[in-house]
Amino acid sequence: MNIKITIKGEAIVSHKRLNTDEYVDGYPDLQKLHGIDCQDNFVEYMDKCSARDKLSNGYTRFVYEDNKLYAVCEYEAKEMLTEEELEDVERYTSRQWSDGIGEGFEQFPCIELDDHEIFISMWHHNQERSVSQTFDGKNLYIIMYGMTGSFNSEEYVLELCYTLDIASKISYENAVEEYQNYEGLYGLRTLEEIAEEEGEEHADIIYLEEVESWIQYNAELYTEKKYNDIKDSYHVDDSILKTLKLNKDEK
Repeated sequence: MNIKITIKGEAIVSHKRLNTDEYVDGYPDLQKLHGIDCQDNFVEYMDKCSARDKLSNGYTRFVYEDNKLYAVCEYEAKEMLTEEELEDVERYTSRQWSDGIGEGFEQFPCIELDDHEIFISMWHHNQERSVSQTFDGKNLYIIMYGMTGSFNSEEYVLELCYTLDIASKISYENAVEEYQNYEGLYGLRTLEEIAEEEGEEHADIIYLEEVESWIQYNAELYTEKKYNDIKDSYHVDDSILKTLKLNKDEK
């Protein structure tokens, strides 16, 4: 399984005309800078980072997105990182962007365009950075589903999904399946019972309304805190964690 740790933050661009010393902030066509990268391997200088032994490579490239240019450092991981390790990697990357690799990178033009030298800073004051961990391009979600009312049931499963919408759909489908395990009992009507009692014309709508009134479902990104909060109180299918934590055996 391909595990990636991604640190992302907005970059700062400046430029100057060739053979002059006058620097100008920004650049009118940031899209032309998409794909520029830094060839230094960030993992090589990671001696004091707690996640060092779990990482193999880490490179920064620049991505144009929503009319902005972002520095994106992607690390290859041998196994799943803990939240503490993710925070450590983010801090290390920020230091490299500001004072290490990034400081050296911004001293020289990374490209010449339209008679101008372009300079990119990976880091700047007040930069906001995001941290993500993906598995074959998917995120890990905590999916909850169950019944409300007198049933008051909650089940949890950890799933890898590409988007929150997909995870939410799985949560909903699991909740509906849970309802169907009880329909026909305890006053929960089946579609056929509704059609017989109230007519077939609106039976589908009435059935869905009754299902919705009894089920509960939710999906959110996995965090260790949320996982630890629920695992001792509810049934959690967390078998996927074994696969992710033992991924190193595949390397």
